[in-house]
Amino acid sequence: MRLIDYVHQNLYVSYELEGVDKEETYLDNDDIQEVSYTNLDGGDYIYHYRVYEGDSAKCIAQLDVPLHKSYSFWEEPSARRLILLAIIAAWLLVVVIVVTRAERTIQNRYDARLTEETNAELAKLAYTDLVTGSYNRNWFEQERERLDMGSVYAFFSVSVDHQEYIRNKYGNFYF
Repeated sequence: MRLIDYVHQNLYVSYELEGVDKEETYLDNDDIQEVSYTNLDGGDYIYHYRVYEGDSAKCIAQLDVPLHKSYSFWEEPSARRLILLAIIAAWLLVVVIVVTRAERTIQNRYDARLTEETNAELAKLAYTDLVTGSYNRNWFEQERERLDMGSVYAFFSVSVDHQEYIRNKYGNFYF
């Protein structure tokens, strides 16, 4: 942008955006066409434009333009807080999902083991006598089917009380 145009050939100009440029940029008066700044943060700036006489390096004209750039949505402090809260909420959601899946997996394994143990205990109770712990009729029927002994219909079992008295009186006898 050519703000000041002089007829003199021995002039040069400088420009600087205060808060962005570290030092002034010097150019011949004919070289400068436009100056643009991109990706500026929101805030207030002052644009300095100066014209210098070439022989004496004396500033013969100066223009200071105050500029205000509005903050973008994501540059606002409240928006940054909202973004931070959204990130934290998403992270917490991921943690909750992972923990819930882990708990569900643990619960399923526990339920499967409990079911196995319960089924084993029920099978033991179904095939044994609760008082003596010996096999009952269900076990013998299952064994008969397993051994393919369809013609066996009876099983003989003898329980002798007072075994010591009988042994002392009649002695040991074997079959």
